[in-house]
Amino acid sequence: MLFLAVFLGFLAENMREHAVERNRAKKLTSSLIMDLRRDTAELNRLTSFNKLQSERVDSLRLFLKMSFDKIPQQDFYRLARQVQVTYAFVSANATINQLKNAGYLRYFSKDSLSILLSEYEYILKDNEGMDQITISVVYDKYYNFIIKVCDPDLLHLQFLDNPSVPASIGILPMAKEDLKQLQNLLVLMRRSTAVFMANYMDLKNKAVEIMNYLEN
Repeated sequence: MLFLAVFLGFLAENMREHAVERNRAKKLTSSLIMDLRRDTAELNRLTSFNKLQSERVDSLRLFLKMSFDKIPQQDFYRLARQVQVTYAFVSANATINQLKNAGYLRYFSKDSLSILLSEYEYILKDNEGMDQITISVVYDKYYNFIIKVCDPDLLHLQFLDNPSVPASIGILPMAKEDLKQLQNLLVLMRRSTAVFMANYMDLKNKAVEIMNYLEN
């Protein structure tokens, strides 16, 4: 009788632990799906922002093909400031870190989730590294260059809430080498944005794949 009581107690405890793990897995699944939805929403905003930035870069490049006295100064200085703005993506990765660091992946019966999360983190870290290269190599170079070729008083006006930059004076002529360098930097910025978005589309697709896996 004593053995039977111990055995039944063991079974009850084992069932209780399994129930706790199932409940924990359910909560973690909901939390992970919520984080991934936040990430995909942020990636959608990032896509819209970079589409707008690409259009601004293209407009600025077209201006630089015009005669300097024909370039609308107000538009030029507005675009010159706007194209250097960046949008940093920050992942809502609290649940992923919890799953990984606290060993909670054991609550899930299949190994596929661990593989999918590893792939997601790999794409994320790869993109973060590329972001830093893009910002330091392309955008920092552009910023350091544009302040050399723009009129400081007019550039300053663009940081005000209601800039009153003249619309038709025309920008100051640039030296041929400066103009070429600026055009090349804009080409690099346009290209880097395209690569940047392709990589983040991979991240979004992986997030959707994980959510579909969890919901099924």
